[in-house]
Amino acid sequence: MNSKPYEAPLALIGDLGATHTRLALVRGDERICQKNYSTQTATSLEAVIQEFLNQEAGDLTQYGGLKGACFGVAGHVSQGEAYLTNVGWAVNESKLQSLLGAPTLLVNDFYAQAVAMPLLRQESLTHICGPQSLKPELGRSFAVLGAGSGLGEAILVSPQSDAITARQQVSTKLANHEWLVVPTEGGHCRFAPRNEEEVKLNRWLQDRYGEHISVERLVSGAGLVDLFYYFLGEQDLPVGFSEPVKGAQITTAAFERNCQISLKSLKHFVGIYADEAANLTLKSNAGVVFLSGGVTPHLLPIIHKEFPAHFVKKGRYQSLLANVSVWAVTKTDPGLFGAQALAERLIQSF
Repeated sequence: MNSKPYEAPLALIGDLGATHTRLALVRGDERICQKNYSTQTATSLEAVIQEFLNQEAGDLTQYGGLKGACFGVAGHVSQGEAYLTNVGWAVNESKLQSLLGAPTLLVNDFYAQAVAMPLLRQESLTHICGPQSLKPELGRSFAVLGAGSGLGEAILVSPQSDAITARQQVSTKLANHEWLVVPTEGGHCRFAPRNEEEVKLNRWLQDRYGEHISVERLVSGAGLVDLFYYFLGEQDLPVGFSEPVKGAQITTAAFERNCQISLKSLKHFVGIYADEAANLTLKSNAGVVFLSGGVTPHLLPIIHKEFPAHFVKKGRYQSLLANVSVWAVTKTDPGLFGAQALAERLIQSF
């Protein structure tokens, strides 16, 4: 049954990443309008929002006016401000609220993604390894990480866990349960080579980017391209490639043309991805892990094949990791889904 006018509050939601900015106007279960923009060609989030409202939204008074907004952004958020590491934008919650004339919340993009996880239906997920359970045992957390333009990471903790107290994080009510969302910048932690090949890879990257090589330098769209060039070495580009090489070229060459350099790049990408997922699992005592991000759905064939063995390869904790449930998120916009849940809660608080 469709909502009657004014029955559900109108909210503006957004998911701002280094590649795409997704905006939607929602009212309950209804998405009134939605549009994706190129982040790289835009000048600011405010400019994108203004264009969306002018060209897509129409007269908001027919829905009772805008009641609240929430935006997930790919950067560290502190006191309502964020600097987007891979974009170069500064975003300010107060300025957005003044622009919209409605309560506005600014959160890390993986905060929004973490909020979405307990709300997703199983058809929005595909099982990778471990038990086929979507509910962690009492006292354990959800871990969420995702490869896209960067590598996002977050943790969703039950207040019944000893890992964190309610005073340390704002609680979020999801599916009749209180969860504590912990956004992180774990993707910027140092990449740890696991073997001689990865030691050489790390040195190769240090020659290009300096001493600190983060996991994000490898587990991201740009990271896949760097892996490809590393394994290419001094060889000519394989048939079907053109400069500049993009991630889509690599995946197409691997899956459709059996390009060995592309396949090797993807295998190492997934191996490092799995190792980092295991790191986050151990550090957060996670019982369920979600692999999100824009890159993940495109790599499912090789994730299914390569991920499980690398994920459990943690010495004495192999048996613990073997009992962790790992799922890939195939829903295309979990960030928007989480932003909507947060916007609705924000509106209810006023």
